[in-house]
Amino acid sequence: MPRGTRNSGRNAFDKGSDMIATASAVLLTFFAAPLAFHTTISAAEAYTYDNYGPTLAGLVWLPWAALSAAITFGGCRMALALTLRLFSARLSGMIFGRRFD
Repeated sequence: MPRGTRNSGRNAFDKGSDMIATASAVLLTFFAAPLAFHTTISAAEAYTYDNYGPTLAGLVWLPWAALSAAITFGGCRMALALTLRLFSARLSGMIFGRRFD
Protein backbone atom coordinates (compact mmCIF):
# COMPACT_ATOMS: atom_id res chain seq x y z
CA MET A 1 0.00 0.00 0.00
CA PRO A 2 1.52 3.35 -0.99
CA ARG A 3 2.08 5.87 1.71
CA GLY A 4 0.25 9.18 1.39
CA THR A 5 1.63 12.60 1.99
CA ARG A 6 1.50 14.29 5.34
CA ASN A 7 -1.60 16.31 4.39
CA SER A 8 -3.47 13.59 2.51
CA GLY A 9 -6.14 13.11 5.18
CA ARG A 10 -6.89 16.79 5.71
CA ASN A 11 -9.74 18.64 4.10
CA ALA A 12 -9.37 21.66 1.86
CA PHE A 13 -10.48 24.12 4.56
CA ASP A 14 -7.73 22.99 6.95
CA LYS A 15 -5.09 23.19 4.26
CA GLY A 16 -6.31 26.61 3.18
CA SER A 17 -6.43 28.01 6.69
CA ASP A 18 -2.90 26.73 7.31
CA MET A 19 -1.70 28.39 4.12
CA ILE A 20 -3.36 31.68 5.09
CA ALA A 21 -1.91 31.51 8.61
CA THR A 22 1.58 30.78 7.30
CA ALA A 23 1.51 33.53 4.66
CA SER A 24 0.16 36.04 7.19
CA ALA A 25 2.78 35.00 9.74
CA VAL A 26 5.55 35.57 7.18
CA LEU A 27 4.19 39.06 6.50
CA LEU A 28 3.87 39.89 10.20
CA THR A 29 7.35 38.53 10.88
CA PHE A 30 8.74 40.83 8.21
CA PHE A 31 7.46 43.83 10.17
CA ALA A 32 7.66 42.59 13.78
CA ALA A 33 11.01 40.76 13.86
CA PRO A 34 13.12 43.92 13.46
CA LEU A 35 11.20 45.53 16.32
CA ALA A 36 11.81 42.52 18.54
CA PHE A 37 15.48 42.41 17.51
CA HIS A 38 16.20 46.08 18.15
CA THR A 39 14.35 45.99 21.46
CA THR A 40 16.33 43.05 22.85
CA ILE A 41 19.77 43.11 21.19
CA SER A 42 21.31 45.43 23.78
CA ALA A 43 20.39 43.03 26.59
CA ALA A 44 21.75 40.06 24.63
CA GLU A 45 25.02 41.86 23.91
CA ALA A 46 25.38 42.96 27.54
CA TYR A 47 24.78 39.42 28.78
CA THR A 48 27.27 37.98 26.29
CA TYR A 49 29.86 40.63 27.16
CA ASP A 50 29.54 39.96 30.90
CA ASN A 51 29.66 36.18 30.65
CA TYR A 52 31.73 35.41 27.54
CA GLY A 53 33.86 38.48 26.86
CA PRO A 54 33.98 41.23 24.27
CA THR A 55 34.94 38.96 21.37
CA LEU A 56 31.66 37.05 21.35
CA ALA A 57 29.62 40.13 22.22
CA GLY A 58 30.32 41.53 18.76
CA LEU A 59 29.17 38.30 17.10
CA VAL A 60 25.96 37.71 19.00
CA TRP A 61 23.83 39.83 16.67
CA LEU A 62 23.57 37.19 13.91
CA PRO A 63 22.21 34.27 15.98
CA TRP A 64 20.10 36.73 17.95
CA ALA A 65 18.54 38.05 14.73
CA ALA A 66 17.74 34.50 13.58
CA LEU A 67 16.31 33.61 16.99
CA SER A 68 14.21 36.78 17.07
CA ALA A 69 12.80 36.04 13.63
CA ALA A 70 12.08 32.39 14.48
CA ILE A 71 10.32 33.20 17.73
CA THR A 72 8.33 36.00 16.09
CA PHE A 73 7.28 33.72 13.23
CA GLY A 74 6.30 30.89 15.59
CA GLY A 75 4.23 33.16 17.80
CA CYS A 76 2.49 34.82 14.86
CA ARG A 77 1.82 31.47 13.18
CA MET A 78 0.36 29.97 16.36
CA ALA A 79 -1.83 33.00 17.09
CA LEU A 80 -3.13 33.24 13.53
CA ALA A 81 -3.85 29.51 13.26
CA LEU A 82 -5.77 29.61 16.54
CA THR A 83 -7.67 32.72 15.49
CA LEU A 84 -8.65 31.17 12.15
CA ARG A 85 -9.82 27.95 13.83
CA LEU A 86 -11.89 29.81 16.41
CA PHE A 87 -13.36 32.08 13.73
CA SER A 88 -14.30 29.10 11.57
CA ALA A 89 -15.97 27.38 14.53
CA ARG A 90 -17.93 30.54 15.31
CA LEU A 91 -18.88 31.02 11.65
CA SER A 92 -20.00 27.42 11.19
CA GLY A 93 -22.03 27.67 14.37
CA MET A 94 -23.78 30.75 13.08
CA ILE A 95 -24.43 29.15 9.70
CA PHE A 96 -25.75 25.88 11.07
CA GLY A 97 -27.68 27.38 13.98
CA ARG A 98 -25.52 26.29 16.91
CA ARG A 99 -23.98 28.87 19.18
CA PHE A 100 -20.59 28.49 20.84
CA ASP A 101 -20.97 30.78 23.85
